[in-house]
Amino acid sequence: MYGETTIDPPPLEQFRLPRAASLVAWLDGMPIGCGAIATMNESTAHVKRVFVRSRGNGFGRRTMDAL
Repeated sequence: MYGETTIDPPPLEQFRLPRAASLVAWLDGMPIGCGAIATMNESTAHVKRVFVRSRGNGFGRRTMDAL
């Protein structure tokens, strides 16, 4: 119906330090959040992802601070 599509994955170098950073936040042995950034240049970074399990506990803010 839609024809063939292909998605080429981005190169792994895009996700390796020092160009990018990612983290997983844990609480009592359970993952509660994660986030990732990628640098655009020496003074600019792009937030790629931030997810938290529950809202209103400051986990998102702490994740952003850590990144």
